[in-house]
Amino acid sequence: MRGLIAAAALVASASPIAATAAPEAAFAAHENVAAVMKADRLSLTASNSPWATVVRELAAKTGIAFRVAPLPAGTVTVALDNVEVKHALELLFGTDASFVFVYRAPAGPTEAATLDEVSITFRDAGALRARAHDPPFTIERDPRASAGSSSAVVPADTSDGDETSSPEPTLDHRDPLVRQEAMNAIVERGDGSGVEEIRQVLLGDQDHEVRTRAVTMLGRIGTPEALEALRPALVDSEATVRLTAVDTIASFETRRARAVLQDALRDRDDQVRSVAAAAVRDLRGRGL
Repeated sequence: MRGLIAAAALVASASPIAATAAPEAAFAAHENVAAVMKADRLSLTASNSPWATVVRELAAKTGIAFRVAPLPAGTVTVALDNVEVKHALELLFGTDASFVFVYRAPAGPTEAATLDEVSITFRDAGALRARAHDPPFTIERDPRASAGSSSAVVPADTSDGDETSSPEPTLDHRDPLVRQEAMNAIVERGDGSGVEEIRQVLLGDQDHEVRTRAVTMLGRIGTPEALEALRPALVDSEATVRLTAVDTIASFETRRARAVLQDALRDRDDQVRSVAAAAVRDLRGRGL
């Protein structure tokens, strides 16, 4: 019932979005935004607050890294009370948003994987372009923060820096972070190519975080070929890769995606099976 009330409040107060925020408001104080995260449930209130401010506060209170492309430039008024975090984000960003959820490996055998990163894109990018900030807006956890802190966040560094100190991003580089950057560069070409290159990373890279990134990159490409390339991720040795693959495949929102997800219903991990079953039910409920 709380979720239904929250949804009604959001529809009534946040649509349409008024394009009133200036770019310099992105790092405004949070006096009009309050977010509380308990377990996997989120309470959020905002009153005529810039989207960037809301996203920063969400990152601070949840410890989740957010990537939003493009970030709406208007303001938002919303009231969500104790809503499951993934559903809360869907209510907040609306039906035009597509989500990819990336999970962190559990610390121990009795713990579940936790949500670590959310990438949010919009299907109707043209309609948003007039009221969106460029480039894509990213909020990361601050690597300089003390261990265990989830409240310190900084915007991702998008400066060019010293070109001589930056390694060339290649898929075979010894540094996993550079390999991830190479995949990002492939996707940024924006022509839908690179599916086979990233599929090979998914099949052969020894670092599970790189394979997880390969999953999200295929999701960003979003073509039918990318969907098929995701199938090996459902049998990856790491549950976090498989879990991210389930969410990514579901984001394609097609009948073929639902068919591909059938394989995950037999996964050996309870959490993967549960997320897959929920995704299949959701797609079937929408006639897909």
